[in-house]
Amino acid sequence: MGAVAKKVFEVRAYWSTEGNDWCAVNDELPVAAEAPTLDALFMEVKAQAAEMVELNGLAAAGEEIELRLIETVGVHVAA
Repeated sequence: MGAVAKKVFEVRAYWSTEGNDWCAVNDELPVAAEAPTLDALFMEVKAQAAEMVELNGLAAAGEEIELRLIETVGVHVAA
């Protein structure tokens, strides 16, 4: 038998110059988090995601999900 595909959630992470911290958002779960480092942000996102998946019935009990933290960076191109 083949392996069961995991439900994948992509969470967008970006640096907020307004708050001087990392932010993460995903509307599907939903999660929204802020933290001073990417590592701390991922830990917060994992905690929120586990709770939101259960509350919103997005996965069966005992099912494993996959989180992908996608770092979004703006780059200015020199003229």
